[in-house]
Amino acid sequence: QAVNAIIQHILRCDDSRTLGLAEVCFKKTHGNPFYLIHYLSMLYENHLLRYNFGTLSWIWNAEEIELSTQASDNVVDLLQNRMMELSSHVLDILRMAACL
Repeated sequence: QAVNAIIQHILRCDDSRTLGLAEVCFKKTHGNPFYLIHYLSMLYENHLLRYNFGTLSWIWNAEEIELSTQASDNVVDLLQNRMMELSSHVLDILRMAACL
């Protein structure tokens, strides 16, 4: 599966460790690489995907991720919510840029 290959590459993990995470990510992103990258970033920012300096590896709980992100059915909703967190000044610039 392509999602699993992308996750393996980003996290530098082997196939068996990333399968559960890849399943959850595929459900949320429908395999879209752009959405996948943003979804993984969101997981990291929300401390659902963490780097363990003791073991020098990434750690996560796929069940926790699925439950924690269940409120948003897809990454488009997540991106829209993130955009709403931007300042009004930045939103005004984005609106003007969208007209170009």
